Amino acid sequence: MRKVLAEEEISRTIKPDVKAKLIDDIFYQEVDDYIKLFDPVCELINSSQKSVVSIADSTAKWLELKFEGGFEHLNCFVME
Repeated sequence: MRKVLAEEEISRTIKPDVKAKLIDDIFYQEVDDYIKLFDPVCELINSSQKSVVSIADSTAKWLELKFEGGFEHLNCFVME
């Protein structure tokens, strides 16, 4: 998105408050953190939608889901 802002013709069509967010390093870090949070969930969704996965295998994978990078408090279903 930052590269898009560098394009003057495109940049003129973007609202100033949106531009400010796109160049804000804190916002950038927050987006990066949430991508890291959702990556394991997306992987589980994709593996659960395969035609060869059983309900038991899919459930076990969901229960083993572990979050990292500041989201460890979401690890409430981890079975030891």
